[in-house]
Amino acid sequence: MNSKDLVAGFFGVVGGVCLIVVFFIVASNIQFLSQAQVAEGTVINNIRPKSTSKAMAPQIRFSTTDGQTIVFASNVSSNPPEFQVGQKIKVLYNPKAPQASPRPDSFISMWLPPILLGPFALIFSGIGFQYFTQSFLKNRKQKRPL
Repeated sequence: MNSKDLVAGFFGVVGGVCLIVVFFIVASNIQFLSQAQVAEGTVINNIRPKSTSKAMAPQIRFSTTDGQTIVFASNVSSNPPEFQVGQKIKVLYNPKAPQASPRPDSFISMWLPPILLGPFALIFSGIGFQYFTQSFLKNRKQKRPL
């Protein structure tokens, strides 16, 4: 196995894994949206997640239909902040487990991860697929009897 095979294998595996991750994120979002309840929330703060130095994540308070008050921080942070303190926003939550995974009802919160990872996954898996297809056809052509 030469270095081209190793590089192509790396691209193919990384791209394939990323495609699987994108698929599961999209499927999870679709399933979440199919059962999600909508509530009005208020941004009470913009906080810095430990992993970033400048990006801010909104901290949001909302009440469920049964009157339970929940405060959570979004998993998506940005600079500048996506929402302003005091801003009223829609919140999506699972009524069976409202504290488990509430999230702002925004395009960025729901679809930014697969949008960022998707092109990377397609490029890497495409490079790996193209190389292996060409290699397969080349080897097949060489093994044909004259």
